[in-house]
Amino acid sequence: MEHAILSVPLPVDVKSKMDKRRDIRWVEVARQAILERLSLLERMDAMLSQSDFSEQDAIALGRSINRKIWEKSGKQK
Repeated sequence: MEHAILSVPLPVDVKSKMDKRRDIRWVEVARQAILERLSLLERMDAMLSQSDFSEQDAIALGRSINRKIWEKSGKQK
């Protein structure tokens, strides 16, 4: 398998803390985190590809939730 190189800018304090943990293979930590996120995104894409819930449906649902929260908070005062 061919490999590509990814450079990741980090805050100096984070890199300093990483340098103190020489027992950790940070490349592997990063690689695993990326693979896990990609897997999650692929599962989400698969679920969403079978959904008929539209952007308009999401907006309507959000407005409904906001209205109910506003009504509830008004009743509590």
